[in-house]
Amino acid sequence: MQEVVCLFDPNRSTCLSTPINTVGFLLRQKYCQCTSKTPGCFHDGWKLCLAGSRFRTATESRYPSIEGEALNVVYGLHQTKYYILACTNLIMTTDHKPLVKILSDKALTDIGNKGPLNLKEKSLDYSFTIFHIPGHGNTGPDAISRYTANPP
Repeated sequence: MQEVVCLFDPNRSTCLSTPINTVGFLLRQKYCQCTSKTPGCFHDGWKLCLAGSRFRTATESRYPSIEGEALNVVYGLHQTKYYILACTNLIMTTDHKPLVKILSDKALTDIGNKGPLNLKEKSLDYSFTIFHIPGHGNTGPDAISRYTANPP
């Protein structure tokens, strides 16, 4: 049996998901016909295109949770920019619910905290719809954050 290789297609539904405890991302594309807008269908319909993570710096490890989660989003957007800038249907998923409001519809003037404001400004070049996925449904990205390797 021959293995089928799927190439990245900017016209497919694309999802960038971020974990909670580390700086990382999963970039997946939809290959099934189900109506779900976010990964989680049980038909293996979302195929992995790219994954990445890194350890937080000493400074980043002291960020409040909202800034840490926003950092994950900005890191994922930056690392996948050559893929997602041309995407017509980019979905961002996070398990940090307050981040959805900040990155989706808050104006820059409405954000009083300088940390999330700076990170939101870095996301303005990208067009995406952000969804909240509770932690138990965010299994792929959270697997990255639970990898127990020691930092170099």
